[in-house]
Amino acid sequence: MSPSVMFPSTFEDVAAAVRQAKSQGLDLSVRCGGHSTTIIASGLVIDLSRNLNSVTIDAENQLAYIQGGCRFSQVEQEAIKFGFAVPAGTVSDVGVGGLTTGGGYGWLSGEHGLTLDSLVSATVVLASGEIVEASATEHSDLFWGIRGGGSNFGIVVEFVFKLHSQRSNVYTT
Repeated sequence: MSPSVMFPSTFEDVAAAVRQAKSQGLDLSVRCGGHSTTIIASGLVIDLSRNLNSVTIDAENQLAYIQGGCRFSQVEQEAIKFGFAVPAGTVSDVGVGGLTTGGGYGWLSGEHGLTLDSLVSATVVLASGEIVEASATEHSDLFWGIRGGGSNFGIVVEFVFKLHSQRSNVYTT
């Protein structure tokens, strides 16, 4: 039997799907930006890429609010409108979730560190279906875990990144 695919529209939809999969004993997989494959033979795939893929730039506070289904190309396009960037990978079609939870080395890392170094907070759906905010001051162990520890700690439905100044004209040889 093929897995079922769910396209949540809200963070609560993700939490409800996690609780439902758990109550029915289903295998569960998450597709974020879609850069890599999601492989399960049966069960439920929660696909964030269709509906949970917005980027909001708070230029005044130099923060980017990025939903879990985004790719970095979306982030780059929005941030540069305000003269900002987030350190990302070397390929812009990589998903925000996978790159961030895996560390994130890219062109701006020499100046601004890894992608995870710019992460300020995250909204995470836990295996229990609870939605929590993780930061240096709230659920700090979880925050430490998602910053480079892979996607083993929950489903990150929103990332908040510190933005860095970036000129719009970049030249390479």
